[in-house]
Amino acid sequence: MQIFEEEHADLCHTHFDGYDIPVVKAAKIFQRKRGGLIQIVWHLHNELWYQKNILKKIYQLYYFWWHYFYYAQNVSIISVSSMVLRFVHKYKHLYKHEVVIPNGVDIIRLQIERKYSNKVPSGLFTFLAFGGRNIQKRIDLLLEAGILLNKKRRGHFKIILTEGTDTRDIVSLFFKGKNPEWLKLVKQRDNIVELFEESSCFVSTSTAETFSYAIAEASIWGLPVIQSDIEGTLWNAGNPSSYLFKSLDVGDLVSKMEYVMDLDSVKLKEACAITQRNNLKDYTIDVWSDKIIRFYQIIN
Repeated sequence: MQIFEEEHADLCHTHFDGYDIPVVKAAKIFQRKRGGLIQIVWHLHNELWYQKNILKKIYQLYYFWWHYFYYAQNVSIISVSSMVLRFVHKYKHLYKHEVVIPNGVDIIRLQIERKYSNKVPSGLFTFLAFGGRNIQKRIDLLLEAGILLNKKRRGHFKIILTEGTDTRDIVSLFFKGKNPEWLKLVKQRDNIVELFEESSCFVSTSTAETFSYAIAEASIWGLPVIQSDIEGTLWNAGNPSSYLFKSLDVGDLVSKMEYVMDLDSVKLKEACAITQRNNLKDYTIDVWSDKIIRFYQIIN
């Protein structure tokens, strides 16, 4: 309420679902005081799903109905992916206005003069992956793949893995404090270019994504990408330097890692350049901002 009163807003755009309902309630009160209409936009970023536990699922059904039907009568929706929009359509077939707008990346921080080369400082073909919550990022699959790949390509590859929420715990479960020489565990950092410069290929083993900034940034910087075939990242699947493996299939992941290692570097460089151009055209902050502004113009 205080923000509405101070700013005299005509439009409120939420980016966190925890604010969706409070904003609707506050807007209704303010509209009764001031008159007129405040446009409310909910931005759907996160994957929504039902818990397996039946009691938790019943609660979710109740909560989602209140959230995405009852409180959404005069709400417009921006969704990061069609997958998330389909989920909320279970509760309301059509919102006031709705659109799918994928996220955009900040190309300034990427220093995208990159020209692909599989020759990195270590001299080894180096795979890069970002840790997170393992229930989503499934770094355990990459570690299993590394063990199998080491039996075939010992001394010819390395995996750089950034520390996420429980990454160290997962690594510890595998190697009991004695990490193999092919695995390099590093702290997360703001300057991801430093990590890209050490890498030959980016790997995403996620089982749940609605977009993946990591894939967007790696591909726009100029790295080839090995990614699981989940719906949330299929926007990158058609690019020539993107290589899909069957989600949760470690054997297929190893096969794709070997395949990329064996690719002709000149042809891979050409493929990366095409992917870079494609994703620069569709997934930058400037493109995202233009789409957001056009949506604002439509709903007003």
